[in-house]
Parts: sequence; C-alpha cells; structure tokens
Amino acid sequence: LLQAQGGTYLVALPSFAYLEMLTQALHAHSLEARIIAQTRQMSSGDQSAFLAQLASAGAAGASVLGCVVLGGVFAESVDYSGITLAGVVCVGVGLAPPSAELRAREAHLRDHHDAYRARTLTATLPAMTKIVQMAGRLLRSPEDRGVLCLVDDRFAEPDYRQFFPTHWVPKVLRAAQLTQELERFWSSG
Repeated sequence: LLQAQGGTYLVALPSFAYLEMLTQALHAHSLEARIIAQTRQMSSGDQSAFLAQLASAGAAGASVLGCVVLGGVFAESVDYSGITLAGVVCVGVGLAPPSAELRAREAHLRDHHDAYRARTLTATLPAMTKIVQMAGRLLRSPEDRGVLCLVDDRFAEPDYRQFFPTHWVPKVLRAAQLTQELERFWSSG
C-alpha cells in the first residue's frame, strides 16, 4: 500500500492480540510510516488523541497506519471528519470468537431454520456488517477516493460476498500483484 501511494490508512484486525502482533512486526520492519494503534480500554481522551495523531500526521504529508480492532470504537462510532484516508485494510472476516452465547443463539435458530441459515444469521451476517461499517470509514463524500483491501481468502466465497454492497467490484489479487494494481488505481486519477 505505502509503496504505491503514501497517506493515511486504517488497518482493521479481528482482535487486540492480532493487532499487537501486527504492530510489533511493523515496528521491526522500519517502515517509512508512523504506526499508531488502538489499545485496550482507551478513555475518550485517548480516543481523541488517536484521531488527532491520524489527522496531524496525515496533514503533514506523512504516511500513517492506524491499527484498530474490527467492530471496535474506531470501526463503527467515530467521525473521521477532517481525516482523509487513502485506504482501509480489513484483515479477516470479522467473525466473533466462539462463545456459549453464540452457540445457544445458533442452536435456537436451528430449531426454526436449517443449520446454514442459523450460522449465517449468528456469525456471517454480523461479521460482514463489521466489514461494511469499516469500509464506510473510507468514502464519506463523492470526492473521496481510496482503496479497500480485504485480506482473507473467505472474502471470495459466495457466503461472504453476498453481503457486499452491490456497487462493490472486488478484484482478487495475490500479494505479488498488489503494488502494480494499486499504482494503476492511483494513476488513473
């Protein structure tokens, strides 16, 4: 992403554990980008500081990676006004971790629907809602332009693609193709 076009990117991960592993790996690679990350139990002041860091680094022309958790405060309920995003990266399909509550909900729905529909209603639909909400952070006006990268082979499966907005035109790429495809996108103006 950064090789093709600098800017401010949000990287949404399925959990804090995954977010922490990624930020450690990014720091080890000495990227020419500022890396800021959501932390557990951020106060409203911490949340404001996170957004201010995104805005100030982006306004200064620096590349920034803001790492957040899918379904968390920065994915659903924050206004990014004044922050121009070059892209959003969603890593994973956003499935909730297994729990007794989810198993009970799915079992209840299986009493009224088939197993596939029960799984779709309890797992896939809520997960894809998180993805679409995260993508909504990217384009908020007709003038906005950016890339949405969905990183997980499951996004190519019909069970997940059925929840994409109809105007999405996804393109399946391998990592080796990404830089060239992004350069083509950014040069197309």
